[in-house]
Amino acid sequence: MSETKGAALLTYIRGLPTFEVREDLDYGDYDHAGATLIAIVLQAGLNWKTTVKPRVETFKQQFPEANTVSGFLIFLEDKNLAAVLRWSNRVKPDRIVRLANFLKANGVETESDLSIWLSVEENSQKLLTLNGVKEKSVDFAKMCLRVQTNAPDRHLINFLAQAGIKTSNYNECRSIINETADLMELDRISLDFSIWSYMSDGERKKAAPICRRSS
Repeated sequence: MSETKGAALLTYIRGLPTFEVREDLDYGDYDHAGATLIAIVLQAGLNWKTTVKPRVETFKQQFPEANTVSGFLIFLEDKNLAAVLRWSNRVKPDRIVRLANFLKANGVETESDLSIWLSVEENSQKLLTLNGVKEKSVDFAKMCLRVQTNAPDRHLINFLAQAGIKTSNYNECRSIINETADLMELDRISLDFSIWSYMSDGERKKAAPICRRSS
């Protein structure tokens, strides 16, 4: 019986002397719906540590009243989100507002509500109907809420390439990494973060992507 791609990835990881399993996640679990929605939308295609994370954490600290979807929408009645986030255009701020209204219409109020809602695959598909929301954003939302999955970005995709594992699309990348996490009996989100952290070292970013990054 041939080895699965998930098993092949596990073999590769075990052969990396400096690979470290990381469980000290630096994102998500905010207990603040407004901060979570901002993180979900802003993260696509941007540097997390320098651009997104500081804005998310500052918003949570400065606006505790926006910790539910309704509270966030009330906050938006009086505040210009682009200005609050120090954002130069309205594309992503407007997308955050549309996401908040969409979730409100679907009965989502708290992070707990959103976690339960996203655990239903049909609802994940509904979220993809929103303009600008793609597979990676949905998976990142799940990870922020500790719903088990991974969200392949260029770091994870390059890691698979360096392991010599050929993939054809985003979903296959995600499935392989999920399989490897399960074989390791490891939290899927932790494996995502572990690979991301390992590949964030500039010396390791050598391979070209072999499956298209989806945001």
